[in-house]
Amino acid sequence: MKTMLIVSDVAFSPANEGNRKRISDLIEAYEKLGIDVTVILIEGTGNIEEMRKRLGGRLLVCHRSPIERLRILFGRILRFGMGLIGMHRWRNYPLDSWGCKAAQSAVRSLGEGKAFDFVQCQYLYLSACLEVANDNSIKIIDTNDLMSDRWRMFPPDEVPNVWYSLSKRDELVGCRRADVVLAISRTDQRHFNDLGVIGVELCDFIAPPRSLWSPTSRRVIFLGSDNRMNRSGLRWLVEEVLPLVLREAPDFRLSVAGRVAAHFSKHEGIEIVGEFTSLDELFADCRFMLNPVSLGTGLAIKNLDALSRGIPIICTTNAARGIEEFCGRGVAIASNAIDFANLVVDQWRNVDVLNKQSELLGLAYGTAYAASMRRLATIFARADEESAQR
Repeated sequence: MKTMLIVSDVAFSPANEGNRKRISDLIEAYEKLGIDVTVILIEGTGNIEEMRKRLGGRLLVCHRSPIERLRILFGRILRFGMGLIGMHRWRNYPLDSWGCKAAQSAVRSLGEGKAFDFVQCQYLYLSACLEVANDNSIKIIDTNDLMSDRWRMFPPDEVPNVWYSLSKRDELVGCRRADVVLAISRTDQRHFNDLGVIGVELCDFIAPPRSLWSPTSRRVIFLGSDNRMNRSGLRWLVEEVLPLVLREAPDFRLSVAGRVAAHFSKHEGIEIVGEFTSLDELFADCRFMLNPVSLGTGLAIKNLDALSRGIPIICTTNAARGIEEFCGRGVAIASNAIDFANLVVDQWRNVDVLNKQSELLGLAYGTAYAASMRRLATIFARADEESAQR
């Protein structure tokens, strides 16, 4: 059996946010391919008990030092100050400024015996771990997002200082530490190819299909973690779209799930669900999902959560990034508030149309998932062959 070591500062249980769901799906996909996974988890967030149940002794926990934590905090404060005086080019961080020496030491120690076949880090800021991995291991970065000048996505007065952003040069340097660079969407894949990164591979639809849609479902869901993109998207939905919907469908209700719900008080037409532990339970009563986000890169994991369960989605043009192939087969795209509201009203009233869309989506996503798993198996087989020839 092949072995893999994953280094992450993102927990994989409960899988109730996009980055957590991504690593949980990756672990499941690797295990289906016959790969034995060990995880080094930095900071020990999430439900440790549940993660130990899943991996047993193959879950190791380490922590950033007080100095490393202070460095990250100081970096955020510095960038906030630079933003106040208009020096936005200083929004980028040094490549390894969010790293963890304890994780690097663990990778080095674990590689001193029999080398792992694969060593993977989640996000570029942990890529220094690949430099201390055993030379016989194939090194992988799951990029999960684009990091170069990431702050430019936002208006100057809305740049989140807690977000990691790199210069293009540092993004390239980080990627070159790996033999394989996993891109979460075709757009991201093109970005890395244009940047000059070698070994870029697409890894997108890896959430296993499990149809949950039912014609008796009532909820319309917006799902989001507590980040600025989700907050601004939900605000636009509530202020610009919801009044138009309620004018035509007074019985409509929007259920807001995830930590983003904490920023919104009771409002006409809105049910606050808040934090949850089970995506299956959340989507079991979901008629369709809304994704009104207008900022971001990569592939929105909330979209995969819905698509893989046969739940149709209405989304903005930006929110549809990476899932355009499902347009007309479970995905509807609107470019403005009026079109978005019209789609919501139409789907709210027409269960038979939704039923057909869910059926088409199930077939299309099943095909995409099978193709993604074959592609992932080919990536590992090819990397294995190239490693043996070194």
